[in-house]
Amino acid sequence: MDLPDISYNKRDLFSIPFFEWTCPYHDQMGNELIDIFYQYSQDNTPSEVTPHLKDNLYESKFSFMDDMWENPTIQFFNQYIKESVGRITQDINKEQWDAFKLRFGIDKIRWKTYIQESWFHITQKGGAHQFHNHPNCDWGFIYYFTSHTSEERGANRFYDVRTPGLTRYQLGNLWNVNDSHYPVQPEAGKCVLFPAWVFHDADTYFGETDRIVFSANISIYTPNGFDYIPQEIIDEWTRNRKG
Repeated sequence: MDLPDISYNKRDLFSIPFFEWTCPYHDQMGNELIDIFYQYSQDNTPSEVTPHLKDNLYESKFSFMDDMWENPTIQFFNQYIKESVGRITQDINKEQWDAFKLRFGIDKIRWKTYIQESWFHITQKGGAHQFHNHPNCDWGFIYYFTSHTSEERGANRFYDVRTPGLTRYQLGNLWNVNDSHYPVQPEAGKCVLFPAWVFHDADTYFGETDRIVFSANISIYTPNGFDYIPQEIIDEWTRNRKG
C-alpha cells in the first residue's frame, strides 16, 4: 500500500533557551581575575556546599564577589555580567513584557539584575563536578577563564530535562538519540547562560594545567525586591491573552 499524502504541521514544543557568547573584555581583565582567584584560594577555606558532588577541585565560597567587592576589577566584572544577562532577559521576554505593559497600561517594566551567589572553581587533573542544577534563581551563568581541548575533556554537559523513563530509544524515535545532552568545551572568555533548573555537570578533566571557571546564580527582581508578579495579576493577564 502506498503511504497516504497528508498535510500536517510540525511544532517543536518546550524548547530551552541557551545562550553562548564571548566577552570582549577578556584580554583586559582575564589574567587579573585569575590572579585574584588564586590569591583568594590561598587566603580562604573552600566552600562546604555539596562536597560529595565535587572531585579534586577548589570551590570558593558562594559570597566571592561580595568578599572581594573593594577590588575595581571585580566591580567591572560584576557590572559586565549584570548588563549582559539583563540584555538577554529583556530580549527573550520582549513579547510577554510588551503584552503585559499594553494590558495594564504600564509604560515601563522596572527591574534589575541581581547576582545572588558567585563562586569559582580551580580544577586539577582528575577533577569533576557531578550532575546538579541551581535552584531558587532564574539563570545559571558560567564564564570560562581557560581553554581546553576535547582530548583534555572537562566540558560542561547540559542535559535533556525529560527523565530517562520517558525517553525510549527505539526505531521510531532515533531522531532523539543525539539530543540527550549538549557539551560546552571550555574556551577562555566564553560565557554561557541557561535556565537555572537545567541539570548539568562538568566531565572529568584530564589536562595538566588548571581548569578555571567562574559561576553565578542570577535573578531578575522588581525595585521592591520581589522576583515575581502577584498571582492575581498573572491570572487576569492569562485569561485575557487566551480570550
